[in-house]
Order: sequence, then C-alpha cells, then structure tokens
Amino acid sequence: MQAVAVTWDEVRAALEAVEAARQRLDYADHPDLVDAAVLEMGAAEKRLNYLLRVARQNGGMSRGKDLYCR
Repeated sequence: MQAVAVTWDEVRAALEAVEAARQRLDYADHPDLVDAAVLEMGAAEKRLNYLLRVARQNGGMSRGKDLYCR
C-alpha cells in the first residue's frame, strides 16, 4: 500500500467543505437542492473523517509537517 500524506491545509479545506455543504443545506429551497446538499455534505464529512483517521493513526499532526500512512 502506498503512503498517504495528510497536511493541515487538507484538513482545513475539508472542514471548510463540510461547513459550505451545511450552509447550502440550510438554504436549499427545492427538493433537488436538498438532495444534492445532503450528498455533498456526506461526501465532505467522509473525506474529513478519512483525513482525521490517517492523522490519528500517525500520532497526530504538527504544523509544517506531512503525516504518512502506509
């Protein structure tokens, strides 16, 4: 299995994506937009959870340093 690097920038971007999807869900006014926002939020949360899991497996994150998972 190839090593995966996780950076603070990726985690920050994932958090922002979750929040953006949550806001879209709050303001969705059509059933199709609600469905899209729910799917988008689910995908963003899964990515964030993945990044956090990789960081935990590697003992956490420090600024300016990539973490690697095998």
